[in-house]
Amino acid sequence: MKVGDKVRVIHGNEEGHVIKKLPNDLVEIETSDGFTIPVLEADLVLVASAEKDYFKKESGAGDLNKVQDIAQTGNKGLFICMAQYSDILYDVTFVNNTDNDVLCSVNKFTPQHQTTLAHGAVRSRSSLEIGKWNIQDLSTWPMLKILAISVSKKAFNFNPFQESEFKINTKVFKADKSLLPVLNKKGYSVQIDAVSKQSSSTSIQEQLDNNQPATPTKTLKKPEDKVDLHIEKLIQDHQQLTSQEIIRTQLEQFEKSLDAAIVFEMNAITFIHGIGNGKLKHEIHKKLSRRKDINYFEDAEKSKFGYGATKVVLK
Repeated sequence: MKVGDKVRVIHGNEEGHVIKKLPNDLVEIETSDGFTIPVLEADLVLVASAEKDYFKKESGAGDLNKVQDIAQTGNKGLFICMAQYSDILYDVTFVNNTDNDVLCSVNKFTPQHQTTLAHGAVRSRSSLEIGKWNIQDLSTWPMLKILAISVSKKAFNFNPFQESEFKINTKVFKADKSLLPVLNKKGYSVQIDAVSKQSSSTSIQEQLDNNQPATPTKTLKKPEDKVDLHIEKLIQDHQQLTSQEIIRTQLEQFEKSLDAAIVFEMNAITFIHGIGNGKLKHEIHKKLSRRKDINYFEDAEKSKFGYGATKVVLK
């Protein structure tokens, strides 16, 4: 159960959305009346978005199966989907409606810096929540940069990175709502991969302005053997960033470079993170310890960097 899931209390009539995970196996839900209440996760059940439509129909279970089939087998590809959560909020979600798993990173960016909104491995026919955005603030919704790499299940091969940049605008919401792939609910979507045969010379934003599927415009470059994660090496105007934004930017560059090193079948890659208060090194080592696509990692070139660099040896 995750934030954003629609749930119902098993021993009551309350229904709402999960808005926060709490300690001791509790979650906080916001009910349809606007109240927030803590509930044991064991006392909740997920509510299928097509459930209400199903019970309203007289034709039986076949209609629910039909709705689900359409959502699962509709337009194949990668999507950014917007489904209405409340009068003014929209759930913004990355949807993978392909046959392969996808590693992705969704970022908001300005010319000065970028911040990761969501990232992770998204299974075939599944989704990754980005956040809840206020439609009244549509003009200030961020420019998005999305990095995605498809992992072939047949041979566990990594396809080239796709990098898409675009901004969701009012024209997206002028179209009629349609059934969103995978999510089984109605809303608006922007296709961000190259499913349609669009000319590669057409920019993402031009296609989005014309309500056409967006196509990737860039491919990822092979990283250097040594990647310097000091913030001044990543962003020129970094003085305005908070300490939290700085480390998030550094970790994003770390993960992007590591994934690219794997794609290009590099033997090893070294990250220069410095010593400082040790937080960045700790976070990097924590992430590396969870990865199954590396052989090992160790302190690199102690005579030069001391304990301020980590070498990652890849499989």
